[in-house]
Amino acid sequence: MKQKTTFFQVFEKKRNEIQNIMLEKYRETIEQARDESKLEIHSKELNELYNAHRQQLYKLGKNSRFLIEIDDSLKANKNETFENLFNANILQISKKEGDGVIIDLAQLDAISKAISEIRRLTNEYLTEDKKENVSKQIELQWKGGELELVHLVYSLFHAKLLTNGKNQITHLVEQVAEAFNHKLGKNWQINLSESINDRKADYQPKVIEKIVKAYTDYSNKQIEINEKKDA
Repeated sequence: MKQKTTFFQVFEKKRNEIQNIMLEKYRETIEQARDESKLEIHSKELNELYNAHRQQLYKLGKNSRFLIEIDDSLKANKNETFENLFNANILQISKKEGDGVIIDLAQLDAISKAISEIRRLTNEYLTEDKKENVSKQIELQWKGGELELVHLVYSLFHAKLLTNGKNQITHLVEQVAEAFNHKLGKNWQINLSESINDRKADYQPKVIEKIVKAYTDYSNKQIEINEKKDA
């Protein structure tokens, strides 16, 4: 003999359906956001979810008393189960009202659980993205001296070739150093000032000299290679 479906089973099935649809939509949006490197959409998607269901949650909230009553009963009687109490509470109201309450509660519980899961997934995705960014940064490494790095950033900044959007040179040096996985010493600004004050009239930072020489050597070598090919 086929077992009769209980009120709780109807509620649970409907809740899971709604929750799965919401989570699937969220996962698709997040994966697309990650593929397009638009990670800020994580929080945007979560806010949109809240806004889209805010009125619905407010409307459904009146039926949350059933869940509250069940929780209170469970605290009072440890031998009871949520499913039994749910079925008993639904039986106390009319069938027409009961059917509506079951659907409302399924939506209410699904939205609540989906939002909790989305919060967890968002943190998980963001943590993964941070790890990926760190691993990418590790590949970059500054091989020169600290003063050379500072001179390079200052030169690029004042040549209007590099900016951080805020025109804050000190912060820009820190950003570039972090990108190259170089930990700046606490006296880097003092060392910069001393190098400027102690310089001679025709002084040029060593890092600039190295760059000019390296590029000149490279271009000369390429010219030699091309000349040999043409010979």
